[in-house]
Amino acid sequence: MRAKRLLLLLLVMMCTGCAIHRAQLTVACASTPTSVFPGEPVTATATVGSQNSKENVIVNITGDGVSSSGATATVNTAFLTPGEHTITCNAKEGTTGREGEKPWQVAVPSTASFTVKEFEPPSIGCSVNPASVEPGGTATITAAATSPQNLRLTYTYSASAGSISGSGPSATFSSIGAPPGPVEIACDVSDDAGHHATSYRTVIVAALPPPAAPPQLELPPFPWPPPQASARVTVPLIPGRGEHVVGDIDRRILSALDAMGYVERAHYWVPDGYALITRVEQIERNGRPRAMPYRFSAQLPPPDSLKDYFAGLFTSPPGYFRIIVFVVTDLSFNDTAAPLGEAEATGLLQRGPAALPPVIADQPLPLKTKCTALIYEYQKSSVDTGSAAVPIQSTVDAVTHLRQAGLWQLLSAH
Repeated sequence: MRAKRLLLLLLVMMCTGCAIHRAQLTVACASTPTSVFPGEPVTATATVGSQNSKENVIVNITGDGVSSSGATATVNTAFLTPGEHTITCNAKEGTTGREGEKPWQVAVPSTASFTVKEFEPPSIGCSVNPASVEPGGTATITAAATSPQNLRLTYTYSASAGSISGSGPSATFSSIGAPPGPVEIACDVSDDAGHHATSYRTVIVAALPPPAAPPQLELPPFPWPPPQASARVTVPLIPGRGEHVVGDIDRRILSALDAMGYVERAHYWVPDGYALITRVEQIERNGRPRAMPYRFSAQLPPPDSLKDYFAGLFTSPPGYFRIIVFVVTDLSFNDTAAPLGEAEATGLLQRGPAALPPVIADQPLPLKTKCTALIYEYQKSSVDTGSAAVPIQSTVDAVTHLRQAGLWQLLSAH
């Protein structure tokens, strides 16, 4: 017995100062989920193994988008570029304040990866109703778009002719200014990530039917659709109390023309109405009528000074002329025909009667009757007085023309 005790004492003495073997600290890193779209969160988890329960453990997680620390961290992917990203988990143990002093107290770093996927582009479908419209008519555009990741969507539209108003899932196509035939409609949608999708549809602008024969040839026909005007505007000529027939509107227009010196005029037939044409008059560039006797004369006034006279020897100071056509009808129309030449316009004034025939004047006034003023402006050289006046695009709008002529104030005052 004594011998056993001596042997045990000898073994203890031999092992004094020997290091006691400890298990190596380990750490395992994981990310959940492993595939996300930008903005979707990822959870990173560090799991420690072979831990000495009597010692303190420190865990740290690093990597792209990591916004917290500890054994569990949140990864913010909102600003990460699409592709694979890596997180690293570290761990160490030991007495508080002295963690990781021994080799077995420091775990070998562990990594985990996750993928940020590119946003999927949106898709869009588009419809136009009706598929065919009359000149000046409208159609409703309806777009149905989706984003696989529910991103915010923005709608835009374009047309090969006419115009489109609206910026949401629904918009309106207007055929004003569009020639007869097919018009391509483009419906585009974009998301916050800059992706686009486009759908195309076609709407048909119908051709105007040929004008019916003038009633009993009471009026010669005006070209229809009207020749392309230099400017146009709808006159706010609202029927007043007691105005129930077409002649009531005509008398109001004639009264305004008389007041402003337009004593020569002619009436013409148009579908469901009539046109009233004024005599060719000479105007300033701003639309103001020239002073008499040049206003209703083809002769251009002489230069105002010697300086203007010599300048005219080398340049051609322009003279400007104007014809006003009032179209009274309940039909929508576009002025799309070839421009009206000066000679043609002068001939129109000579053929049409100055008074509206009773067969038209006594007709009930349609509810949707509108008065459209078409301005035909011409330019003529002051050097070659025999040259023809050329139709031009007006530099002022139709309202300015009518104001300068003194007509807008009279016609819109009712």
